Amino acid sequence: MTKMDSAANALADLQARLDLLNGQRRADLDRLGRLSLQCDRLALQLAERDAELAGMDSNADLAKGRPHAAIDAFLLMPAAVRTLLRGEAPAPGSQTTASLASKIMSSVLLRYARAAAARRDYARAEAWYQAILLLTPRAFVWRQLGNMQAGQGLFAAAIESFDRAITLDDGDGEAWHAKARALKTLDRRDEANAALARALALKPALTSRGS
Repeated sequence: MTKMDSAANALADLQARLDLLNGQRRADLDRLGRLSLQCDRLALQLAERDAELAGMDSNADLAKGRPHAAIDAFLLMPAAVRTLLRGEAPAPGSQTTASLASKIMSSVLLRYARAAAARRDYARAEAWYQAILLLTPRAFVWRQLGNMQAGQGLFAAAIESFDRAITLDDGDGEAWHAKARALKTLDRRDEANAALARALALKPALTSRGS
């Protein structure tokens, strides 16, 4: 076996390990999302129990304008959680509370992700973008996730994320361009040239960025 073969095998082994770690990270984030919802449910159930024990629903307390603190605890819970616990069904044709809550949370997480990216803390930004994807899997978020992975040198993982973005929006020239650069870094020239051609066809202004 030549040195080149040994190096190629070592690189393939390293890439396999990185892919495994990325898969594990995605699975961990998915579990985190489920656990967070369960914690919110439990917190609300405890608040409701405390309210019952304290007689929160008594007409005297409410008439005096002294609602129990558990009322505030209930109102501070995400709307999606309150809806699930009440068993409430959204009116046909209306936006669900779960959807609205997801959008609000996504916008907050997006600020954290952009701030981390501005500091070039790509690993932290990647984690934020993955959290956003649990709520709103959009092409833009997949593209940004790929950029954060590329910033860490995880080009194979980045290409996978760019492909996810392209699957959701084939007309995303930025995603095609970013994919082309990642492919070129991995010396996959033919694929890189094809991706670049697609990017420039969709967004000619990208020519100024080079390949």
